Amino acid sequence: MKTSVAITLIICGTVLICVPYVYNSIGTWQASQMRGSLHSGLPSFYHTACLFVGIAIIVAGIIGAAKSRAE
Repeated sequence: MKTSVAITLIICGTVLICVPYVYNSIGTWQASQMRGSLHSGLPSFYHTACLFVGIAIIVAGIIGAAKSRAE
């Protein structure tokens, strides 16, 4: 695996892990601007799914980079 692909996988995995939290922050900010309910956000399984998929992508990037470096 090329180094650029491994770096891209690691960055994409990290972004995927952060997405639900950024989404909730934006939703909370918008709700507070409207002075309405502060309950907004994604279902809890989205957090878990994004976390595990993000970790898997990061691990795939690290393993790919390690294999290409060993060759």
